[in-house]
Amino acid sequence: TCVILCLGGFVIAAAFVPLPWALFLLCFSLLLQVDRALALLACWAIAKTPKAFHWSIELIRVRPNWSLRRLCWSEITVINWTWHNPPGFEDDERSYILEIDRLCVRLQLFSILGALGNRRAIQVKMVCVEGVRFNTQRNEEALLNLWEALHLDDGANEATIVHGAHQVGGLDHPHM
Repeated sequence: TCVILCLGGFVIAAAFVPLPWALFLLCFSLLLQVDRALALLACWAIAKTPKAFHWSIELIRVRPNWSLRRLCWSEITVINWTWHNPPGFEDDERSYILEIDRLCVRLQLFSILGALGNRRAIQVKMVCVEGVRFNTQRNEEALLNLWEALHLDDGANEATIVHGAHQVGGLDHPHM
């Protein structure tokens, strides 16, 4: 719908302003939609993985720094990222596993190429996360949304966590 509005605006602008200005306005309005397009692409791609996660992202903003110098960092910001519940869970205002208002990563952009091609580490300077909400819930069949989304066995994970806590001295209550 945004592209249709941009093209409609271009047709109207072309009738009233010179063609170079109309082209400039069209390019500028399409450039503003790149953040939304990246978000849609990321959500589509994660849905095509074997686990088929259901995500929604409002914007992915990329501020590249194309310098090869070590002290130059690029920034990738993800705005309003929601990891939705798998099918079979309630669909209401709390029907999510994880919500993040803003995730910002400052990294060296060219180190991603090294990570993809040569299995090197991505050079990250900063990770900033704001507004994190984590929500686990059980459905009517007593299945936990997190384990269902990850396709993991519910009982085995809880038993592993409790066993690990007992080994390090945690959960020393007599009824545990």
